[in-house]
Amino acid sequence: MTRIGERYSYVIIAALAMLCTGCPTPPEHPPIDNHPRPEINRSDDEIVRTIRANEAKLNQALWSTSVAVVAHITDAKRVEHSYNLEGTMLFQRPRNLLINLRPGIGGTVMQVGSNDNEYWAWIEPELSQMWWGRQEYANKPCTKDVFVNPSELVAAMGIGLPSADSELIGPARKSLRTTDALEYMRKRSSAGYKLVQEYRVMRVPPYLVDVVIFYDEYGRKAMTASLEDYREAWEGGPLIAHKVSVIWPIENNKLSLEVGSFKNFDENKVKANAFTRPTDSPPLPASVYENIVQVDADCDQPSRSDSTIEPTGWYNDGTPYYGPVDTDEWPGDNAPALRDANDDLDNSTSARPPEAP
Repeated sequence: MTRIGERYSYVIIAALAMLCTGCPTPPEHPPIDNHPRPEINRSDDEIVRTIRANEAKLNQALWSTSVAVVAHITDAKRVEHSYNLEGTMLFQRPRNLLINLRPGIGGTVMQVGSNDNEYWAWIEPELSQMWWGRQEYANKPCTKDVFVNPSELVAAMGIGLPSADSELIGPARKSLRTTDALEYMRKRSSAGYKLVQEYRVMRVPPYLVDVVIFYDEYGRKAMTASLEDYREAWEGGPLIAHKVSVIWPIENNKLSLEVGSFKNFDENKVKANAFTRPTDSPPLPASVYENIVQVDADCDQPSRSDSTIEPTGWYNDGTPYYGPVDTDEWPGDNAPALRDANDDLDNSTSARPPEAP
């Protein structure tokens, strides 16, 4: 090779070296999922069987006289109200729940309850209102918000998984970083399935649920609950979480419930009307009695999917509207336009345990 050829060779090599300077180094290995494998490879059946076996031990009512609750409730004007209360809780499977709370001394100022057919919640200080609905419409799009949803609170206590008659499909198991998620879905009226509930199960003893998540119609987190301090409800009884922190991120409501201890309670001593929704005053405070809201009243309206019924109006996006319309203003030039059906959608927020006021 001549000197000129050698010179050009060095120039080409130097140019290539300059071009490659700073170029990313190809990975030695393809990217992989860095989630650690479970230390104990438990089968799906074993995970569910452990929870069901603990649930089966709850063969009596749960009763406690040492319940402490911290609640942060956001009203319709986006004003937050904070409460620090204590009281009692009575629970009887599957959906009988009664929580009576007071501010240290005095009578009940907040109550959360449910039975097989209805659920309700009322509070006297500042809000002075009662919300109630029917279990068959719980968590349906036609149902309005409740400041504390008793139908979700029962699940948030982590006592068990959805029953076989809940019309949910599952569970489908998903492996997360430190837990196994059991997902339950509901078949859509049109096609496909949607995720509605998720139960995250510990990979360490006692192998029970430590997070419960409910999803709304649009896939947003409607309720997130974390469960801690599992202890026997009574000697030889089921392990029950004694600390439960719940957040409803869409409504921005939070509740922290801590139970000092449960007592073994003879179900034969439970009064026949113990889980009956109050409808009179008393026992309802007068201010609450004057402001009772049925949150699922719109569910009695004709279904939008019923093409034989004429809509009373239309949303801007073409969705039919079946609610009441003021005939003096509709259809008129001065009538406000109905919002699009999707105007209220927003991104879900992450859940954080409630803090004391």
